[in-house]
Amino acid sequence: MFKKMRKIAFLIFMVINFVGLNKIAIACEALEVSIGSDKSKIEQYFGAIEVAEQFIELDAVVKISALSEEVCSGTNLGLSNINVYIVEGTKIGGIEVEMLHEDYLEEDDGKDSLYKYVSARYGAIENNGKIEKEGIYQVWEIGNNEIYYSKYYYPPDILNENLMISSKEYVEHLYNENVFSDME
Repeated sequence: MFKKMRKIAFLIFMVINFVGLNKIAIACEALEVSIGSDKSKIEQYFGAIEVAEQFIELDAVVKISALSEEVCSGTNLGLSNINVYIVEGTKIGGIEVEMLHEDYLEEDDGKDSLYKYVSARYGAIENNGKIEKEGIYQVWEIGNNEIYYSKYYYPPDILNENLMISSKEYVEHLYNENVFSDME
């Protein structure tokens, strides 16, 4: 009888943990779009994306941004932007979650929400997400994707926290002078 109750308790524990982690880990389908796929795959979340011919000729990267609550409704990514980077005019070169921490001294509803998402989806983060002097930088290689997580203070009183999902083929394009925002 005791063994049966223990098995039932363990099963309940596993179901609760699976549902809880699953809710965090798959909370935003837009972050699951394949890097290198056509921009049409992300348009269901961002709306139609038109890249001007001049950007294609310049071999520019176009950055499209939206608030996470607009792109990933029902998630708890706090106050954050989801950015998608379009390369070669039609391909998804990267997807980024950029936390918008206004002041690290204030409590905000999204505190540690990106950290929780990343650790549930990709694995443990050094120092359990606690920032030391240099900050936290973690990289995972999963299949063709490279996943970059960073959390640091710059200037010394503003918390910066980002998740970038890209690939070896496209990541270097995302950090050059030819990145144009849809806000420009």
